[in-house]
Amino acid sequence: TAFADGPDNRVWIGTLGGGLTLYDDDSGQTTDIDAITGRRNAIGDQRVMSLHQDRHGTLWIGTFASGLRRLSRDGRLQSFGVKPGDEHSLSAAGIMSLFEARDGAIWVGTHGGGANVVDPASGRVRQLPYGSAAPGAVSSPHVTAIAEDAHGDLWLGTEGGGLDLARADGTVIKVFRHDPRDPASLPANTVYALAVDANDRVWVATDGGGLALVQGSVAAPDAIRFKVLSREEGLSSDTVYGVVADAAGRIWLSGDAGLTRYDPESDGIKTYHREHGLQGEEFNSGAYHRLRDGRLAFGGPGGFNIFDPARLTENRLPPHVALTRVEVLGAPAPGPKPYWLLERIDLGYRANILSLDFGALDFASPKRNRLAYRMTGLTDRWLDLGTQRRITLTNIESGDHLLEVRAANSDSVWSGTPLKLTIHRDPPPWKSWWACIGYALAVLGVIAYRVRLQRLKFQQVLDARQRLESEVKLRTRELTESNRQLAEAVRAKSDFLDRMSHELRTPMNGVVGMTELLARTPLSSTQSRLTETIRSSARVLLQIVNDLLDLSKINAGKIALEVLPFDLGQVLEECSSLFAGAAQAKGIELIVSPPPPEHCSLRGDALRVRQILMNLIGNAVKFTARGEVLVRAEVRAATTADRASVEISVGDTGIGIDAATIGRIFEPFTQADESTSRRFGGSGLGLAICRELTQLMGGSISVESRPQVGSTFHLRLELPAGPAPAASQPPLPMRRVRILSRRPALAESLARHVRALGLTVQGEADSPADGPEDLVLVDASSQRDYLEGRLGAGSASHAPLIVVASTAELDSPDLAGLEARSVVLKPVERSALREALAAVLAESAGAAEAAPATAAVPAAEPLGAHVLLVEDEAVNAAVAQGYLTALGCTSVWVKDGAEAVARNAAERFDLILMDLSMPVMDGFATTALIRQRGGAAGRVPIVALTAHDAANFREACLRAGMDEMLSKPYTLEECARAVRRFSARSASPTGSAPPTGSAPRAEPLASVDPSAIAGLRRLRGDGHGDLYSKLVELFEASCAESLAQLARALESSDLAAAAAVCHKLASSAANVGAGAFARNVRQLERLCKAGDTSAARELSQRLAAAHPALIAELSAMRLRASA
Repeated sequence: TAFADGPDNRVWIGTLGGGLTLYDDDSGQTTDIDAITGRRNAIGDQRVMSLHQDRHGTLWIGTFASGLRRLSRDGRLQSFGVKPGDEHSLSAAGIMSLFEARDGAIWVGTHGGGANVVDPASGRVRQLPYGSAAPGAVSSPHVTAIAEDAHGDLWLGTEGGGLDLARADGTVIKVFRHDPRDPASLPANTVYALAVDANDRVWVATDGGGLALVQGSVAAPDAIRFKVLSREEGLSSDTVYGVVADAAGRIWLSGDAGLTRYDPESDGIKTYHREHGLQGEEFNSGAYHRLRDGRLAFGGPGGFNIFDPARLTENRLPPHVALTRVEVLGAPAPGPKPYWLLERIDLGYRANILSLDFGALDFASPKRNRLAYRMTGLTDRWLDLGTQRRITLTNIESGDHLLEVRAANSDSVWSGTPLKLTIHRDPPPWKSWWACIGYALAVLGVIAYRVRLQRLKFQQVLDARQRLESEVKLRTRELTESNRQLAEAVRAKSDFLDRMSHELRTPMNGVVGMTELLARTPLSSTQSRLTETIRSSARVLLQIVNDLLDLSKINAGKIALEVLPFDLGQVLEECSSLFAGAAQAKGIELIVSPPPPEHCSLRGDALRVRQILMNLIGNAVKFTARGEVLVRAEVRAATTADRASVEISVGDTGIGIDAATIGRIFEPFTQADESTSRRFGGSGLGLAICRELTQLMGGSISVESRPQVGSTFHLRLELPAGPAPAASQPPLPMRRVRILSRRPALAESLARHVRALGLTVQGEADSPADGPEDLVLVDASSQRDYLEGRLGAGSASHAPLIVVASTAELDSPDLAGLEARSVVLKPVERSALREALAAVLAESAGAAEAAPATAAVPAAEPLGAHVLLVEDEAVNAAVAQGYLTALGCTSVWVKDGAEAVARNAAERFDLILMDLSMPVMDGFATTALIRQRGGAAGRVPIVALTAHDAANFREACLRAGMDEMLSKPYTLEECARAVRRFSARSASPTGSAPPTGSAPRAEPLASVDPSAIAGLRRLRGDGHGDLYSKLVELFEASCAESLAQLARALESSDLAAAAAVCHKLASSAANVGAGAFARNVRQLERLCKAGDTSAARELSQRLAAAHPALIAELSAMRLRASA
C-alpha cells in the first residue's frame, strides 16, 4: 500500500494487514519493523496506508486507524494520535497521504479530518480547517494526495471534493471541481495521486476521469485549465491510482488495467501487462514511489514491482499486415490470386456481409499485437480492434470503398504504411444507370402532369379570389358602417347615462334636501308623517336610480376596479353597523363573525366589496321577521403564496326562496313573486349587481335556501394578500373568559373575537357553571335570568361581567345598574369588545383610573364658517343654503364662475362649495382661475358639487385643484362633515391658532369635551342620534394607525410626512370632542413644520401613551350619548 526509501538502498514497504517491512532488492531479504525496533506491534496497527522518509532520514508512518508514527534513524519511535478537544493533535486517526514541504514541515492527509501540518522539530501539530463553513478551508475531510510546485504552493487531492490549491500557510485559495459542461475542467472530483515533474508540471490522477495536466499559472488560479488524457487518447483505463515522473521526464501511471508509460513530448503511450512481468493488471491507490536511485515501485493485490525504467528495452520495428482470409455471406471466397496479394475485392449486389481476417507479422509477442482499421463511407477515424483479427462489414453501400488496416507490435509501435484494399459492390438493378434514367423520365412526366393540374387549380383559385375580394370589400364596407353605427350607439349610451345621472340627481337633490330642511321645521303629526313618507320615497327612488346606473355601467364595461390595501374585518363591521338600527327595530339579532386580524389584510376594491355586502346584509335584514342574520367570513391560503381565498356568507332565518325562483334570483328585476315585491319593496336589481361585480372581481356568488327556513348567500373571492397589520395596541393580559349565550351563532362569534384578542374561551355552554373564569361575557337577550341574579347579588364574589346588548335591551330597568364600560353594543365590534375587556380587566386588577367628572354640558357652539356657494340651479342653492344655515354658517350665493372669481378676490371665505356644471364657466375652469389668482383669504378649500357619478369625477376634481367632492343628492350630515373638515373656523374653536413653538396648556390628554356630544344631540330628532357613535367608531379605527404612521415618520426624520399625519389626526380628534388631544396634535404639527425633531418625538410619545385612556373615555362617552 505504500513505499519509502530505506537505509543502504533498501526499500520500506507498507502492507494492508502485514505491517511494515524493510526490503533488500539485492538479496530479496525482508526485515519486519518489530525486529528492527525490538518491540512487539511497534506501530500499533498492521495496516499501513502511507510512508515518507524526510530529508533527515526519519521515516514517517501513516496507519489505517492508529494515527502517525515517526521512526528516527536511531530506532526511537514517536506516536502522534487523536486527542479530542486538543487542536494540536491529529484531527483523524486514518493517515491517507504524507508529504514533506520545502520548509521541512510534514503535511498529513487524513481520512475524515482534512489536512494537518507537523513541525518535525517541535512535534507540534496544526490542524487546517475543512468544509465549506470556514473561508480558505480544505474542501473535503478526506485528503488523498499532497504535492508542492516550484512556487511553493501546495496541491491537495481529495476524495469527492476535487483538487485544492493552497498557500504555504495552508490557506486554500482555489478549489477545482468537475463541471460536466466544461471539458477543460477537472475530469473527476476524486483525486488518487499527484506528481510534479522536472518541468514543474502538475499531474493529477483521478477516479474515472483519467490523467489531467494542470495548465496555467497559480498567480491567476481562476484561469487554470486541465488537459485530460483518457481511454480516448490511448490510456488503458480511466481510473489512475498512481502517477510518477521518471528521470527522463516520462509519466508512469498505475491503474486497474496494467502499467502505462506516457511521453509528454511525443504523446506516445505504452502499456505493460502481466505478460511483461507485472504483479497483476490491477494496482492499489497510494502504492507508488520513485526511489532515490531512479527506480520506480508500484504495488497491487498480487505483490509489487520495482524496476529501473531506463533499462527497459522496446521493440521499435513496426509490423507488416497481411490479408489471410476472405468470407462472403459466411462462406470462403476463392479469388484469382492468394489473399495476401489481393488489392481489390468485387462483390455482387446480394453480397451484404463481408468478413476479412488479417495478421500482424511480428512474432516477439504475437498475442499482444493489435489491429486498427478505417474505411471510406464508414468512418475517417481509426477503429482499434485490440487483439481481434477479423473485420466484418455489413450492408456495404454500392460503389468503391477503400479499406485501410494497420498493426502494432507488443510495444505499441504501429506500422507506418497501412494495408490498402479496394472493395467494390455492384448496385442492385433498381439502382442501375438505366433504371435511374427510367425513374427520371417518370418523374418528369408526373411533374408535367402536376404542373398542368396546378395551373388549372391556380386559375380556379384566382377566379374564386376575385369573387371573394369583391365580397370582402362589400362586407368590409358594411362592417365599417356597422362599427360606426355601433360606436355612435355606445357614445350615445354613455352620453345618455351621464345625462340621465345628472338630470335625475339634480331634481332628487332638491327633493331630498328640501325634505330634510322641512323636517327640521315645526310640523304637526300629520305633516311629519307626510314629510317622512316623501323622504323615504325619495331615498327609495334614489337607490333605484343608483342601481340602474350601476348595472348599466357594469354592462357597458365602464367600471374599473381598484387594487388597494383594505381591512376585511373593518369592512364587515362598517357594513353591519349601517343595518344595526333596522335589525334592532325588527327585534332580530345581527351577528358579525370576522376572521382573525392577521387574515384581514387584503388588496382589492373595498368599495365594491362593501357594495356587495350592503346588498346582501340589507336583503337579509329586510326579509327576516324574527331570528337572526349571521355575517361570517373565512380567509384561507390559495394556490399561490401571495393570494388568499375569501369566503363570506350572509345567512338569515327569513322567508327563504323557493326552488323555482332560486335559479333566476341573480337576474335583473327578479324577486320571489309579486307579493314579495308588494310586501318588502325593492327593484330586484341588487343581487344582479352583486353577481356582476363579483364576476368582475373574478369571484363567484351562490345561494342556499329553503322556504320559511332561511337563506344563505356565499361570496367567494380570490384576492391578493395585503401588508401585515401593525400591532397598534398592547396585548391584553392572558385571562379565561366564559361566554354565556343560548344563541350558538352569537356564542361562536364572541368566541372568535375573544380568541383573536389573545384570551382563552372557557365553557361555551348555554348555562353558567362554577369554574375559575376571570371574566364572564353575557348575552343580555338570552341570559336575562342570570343577569338579574348577578345585578341583584352584587359582584364582590363573582368574576367581572361584560354584557352584550342592543340599545333597546339597555333601556330595560333590569339593566339600569350596568356601568358603561361593562356594556358592548350589538352587533359586536372587535375594537369595542377589546376596550370593554381592557377596562374591566384593568379595574379588576386595581389599575383602572377614576373616570373624569362629567362637566356641565354647555350649549353647542355653531360651526360659524363663512361659505361661498357657487350654484346655477336655484333649487340646489336653496338646499345648500338651508343646510349651511342649520349648521350655523353664513353663505354667499353666486350663479356662475366669473362672479365666483370676483367675489373670492374681494371677500374672505372659509370654504367654497363649487357646482361643476354651470353656464359661461364650469366648475373646473372656475377652480383653475381661483387657484391661479388666489383670493382675499389665500388658498381657500373647494368642495365640488356634482350630480355626476362620484367614482368617475373624483380624480378629475382633485387634479383640477379641488379638495373634496359631494355627490348630489347629499345629506345634511355629509355637508356638515365637509364644512367641519375644510372650514378654518370650525377646525379651531377659538378661530385662531397659537403661534408656532408655544407650549400647550398642561391638561389631561385623555379628556373629552362634553360640548361635542351636546352639539350632536340637537340633531337627535332628525335621525342623527347615532352620529357621535359612528364618529367615535371611525376615530377608534383610524387613530392607532395614524399614531403608528406618525412614529415611523419621526423615526425616519420625515417631518413633512409627520406633519401631514398630524393634520388629519387633529381634525378627527376634534370631531369626537377630544379637544386636548387635538390641540396637542396641532402643536405637534407646528413642531414638525418648524423642524424641531427632538420636541416632536417627545410630544408624539406622550400622545401614544395617552391613546388607550382616550379610547376608554370615548367609549364611555359614546354609551352616555346613546343612552
